[in-house]
Amino acid sequence: AYVYEGNALVRIVWPVLDRTATTVPTKRVLLDNIDGLRFHFIDKKHNILDNWPATSSQENAKLPAAVKLDITLKQQGQLMRYFMLPGQD
Repeated sequence: AYVYEGNALVRIVWPVLDRTATTVPTKRVLLDNIDGLRFHFIDKKHNILDNWPATSSQENAKLPAAVKLDITLKQQGQLMRYFMLPGQD
């Protein structure tokens, strides 16, 4: 799992696949000094959406075509990354 915690992007991992409520995860800071972090979702018509699924329709039950990540770092400014997802027509 990935979480935005404080001013950091943190990865959380569990030591086993079939975890229980008592399984203790390990946290690792991937990036700190973050001023802002936003995810956007791009549908197959190239619309940029703030939420996914956008509606409860069957069409939106599929994965988006891409995910856009906007990160604003304290010293470096804004970074944008696009992640294309497989299985799009």
